[in-house]
Order: sequence, then C-alpha cells, then structure tokens
Amino acid sequence: MKEKMSLSADVRSNPKLDQPWLFQNLPSYRPVVRKLMTLTSLADVPLTEVQDVLQTDTAFTADVLRIANSPLIGLRTPVTGVLHAIMVLGLERMKGLASTLALRAFLIAGVPTDAMQACWRHNLATALISEKLARFLQIEVDTCYTAGLLHDIGRLALLRARPDQYRQIFSIDPDGGFNLLEIERSLFGMDHCEAGRMVLEV
Repeated sequence: MKEKMSLSADVRSNPKLDQPWLFQNLPSYRPVVRKLMTLTSLADVPLTEVQDVLQTDTAFTADVLRIANSPLIGLRTPVTGVLHAIMVLGLERMKGLASTLALRAFLIAGVPTDAMQACWRHNLATALISEKLARFLQIEVDTCYTAGLLHDIGRLALLRARPDQYRQIFSIDPDGGFNLLEIERSLFGMDHCEAGRMVLEV
C-alpha cells in the first residue's frame, strides 16, 4: 500500500500566493485562435473570411490541412487548399479545432511532464464525450466540446506554473481522506477551479 504523503510544513505555511505567478509560464494565446473562435461564432459568416484569418498563421493552416486529410475525415482525394479544408471540416469543427490547438500549447510550450500529458488527455476525452452527449441532449455541440476541453484548464495552468509542487499531489494516498481542492488550496492558495477562472478572464 502506498504511504500517505503529508504536505511539508513550509508549503502549508506559505501565505496565499498572488495571481501573477500563475501567468508567468502560460503559453502565449495565438491571435488567430481568438479571431477564429469569434468569427465561427457568427451566423452565416463567409468562408472566405475564415480563410483570410487562417492564412495569417502558417502553422495553424498546416494543422487544418493535416486534419482535413486525416483518416478521421476519410476523403478519397487530398485536400490541398485552405478554403476546401474549411468546407470539408465545417465551421463547428473549425471552432473546436481552434480551442484544441490553443489548449495544446500547454504541452508544446516547454517540456511536458507525465502529469501534464495525463491532464491533457483527460481534458480531450471529456471534450469528445461532451460532444457525443450534446447530440442526444440537443445542446450546441461546439459549446459542449469547448466546455469539456476547458473544464480543467486551471489544473493545466497550475501544472505549468508549479510542476514540482503539483507533483506532490500525485503521491497522496487517495484512501486517506483525499480532497483535491483542499490540497490545492494548501499548496497554491487557490484550487484549480479558481485558477481556471483567472486564466479565462485574462
């Protein structure tokens, strides 16, 4: 049986941390993502406008083309143009893709830890499950996907900002009265829900 880890006294005695430390190691938010999410939320937006936004970011465009040509889409002929890719994927999927690539920046900015990768996989799985459930509940699919994807963004932020401290949590015996939010508040002066609100309000 794994021994229950007790939090060190110096960590417990830390005063509540100020907000700025949370944002020091966050990846930069690519302008194309913000523009694309805003644009795809509009009704009857011309696809050429979406194309114009995409073409401002070569790396993002490459991601879109790669997904449009992936086995997941299953087209018989290759997609070589941006406008064609947008038509194939649709605005709903484009919006979800923008959210996914924005959040994936937490992994590719720096060296990802096992905990970071596990949290990312959890977020992505939650997004995909939320998307499927939305179809049965007649809720907007893209909204549910984005909500699932972002529901643990605060944990990603804490993992990026304080990886060594957050690693302590994974050593705690879950059978010993484990309360994640309480432990996070002991370590950081905030839990991942509060951290997520701060990140999304920036």
